[in-house]
Amino acid sequence: MGCTSKNTTAIIQVWILRFFILIIPMSSFSQKKLFIAYEDSLMRIAPTILQGKNDAERQLANEKFLSLWEPILDESKSMKHPFDSLKTISILTSKDNKVRFINWIIPKDNGTYQYQAIVQYYNYQNKYNVAYLEAIEEELREPEKMKLQNNQWIGALYYQLETIKRGKRKYYVLFGWDGNNDRSNKKIADVLTISRGLTFGAPIFKIGKKPQNRFIIEYKEDASASMKYHEKEERILFTHLIPLSDGVKGLFDFYVPDGSVDALNLRNGKFIFEENVETIEEINIPARKNLGNGLFPK
Repeated sequence: MGCTSKNTTAIIQVWILRFFILIIPMSSFSQKKLFIAYEDSLMRIAPTILQGKNDAERQLANEKFLSLWEPILDESKSMKHPFDSLKTISILTSKDNKVRFINWIIPKDNGTYQYQAIVQYYNYQNKYNVAYLEAIEEELREPEKMKLQNNQWIGALYYQLETIKRGKRKYYVLFGWDGNNDRSNKKIADVLTISRGLTFGAPIFKIGKKPQNRFIIEYKEDASASMKYHEKEERILFTHLIPLSDGVKGLFDFYVPDGSVDALNLRNGKFIFEENVETIEEINIPARKNLGNGLFPK
């Protein structure tokens, strides 16, 4: 009964806030107070998305959560509000302040995850836009080769966003975690480019002879692996993974760290693979733990 009461209160607050946005000009209403009020409503619902007792409860909370974002994100100045009290939500802003990702996960009863993301961005004409990403549910063959739009997104929980320039082109490189299934997890380096809309994937990763549109590592479900861009060294450092035995080569749900580090070195706007590197940076592999009240360890 308490949960229903809280949700009802949150819904009433939403309609009150929508009234202020539609009726009262933003210039005459304290934007800061409005954003804080919206954030408070979001904060009441967000924990249920992660901790609801079953799929139905978590999905209902997610639907309400999405509907809360819509009216406030239509206002471009919302991009400057940090929403930093939302501890179970990943919010990443690019260094040029042209892109912001609002990103979260919904655990499922079967042990997998649903991914949600909203992107606030300025396009090539410097026009403000909002995109609601739609994750691809089915398993993809050769996802490293694919270019995708915002309605065909490889879902992940992002923990790092970097801006890379190559000539006149600008790329936003995203690093994310994917709790793939009950046997393996993935770390993903994806690329966002912006023109009239959003495109995911660009051929800037060179692993072998042919470039890839994104880079993915997959590893055993109860293992931990790191993948992160290190600005000082201008490269992506990631955990080197090996099979538990020769008999499981190519079966990535049996791959684990061996203690060494590989790299993708940034050269002329492309990331070039190098195996078993020495580095001045510390590679911290987080300890495995449950989701609990916050984001999954990165």
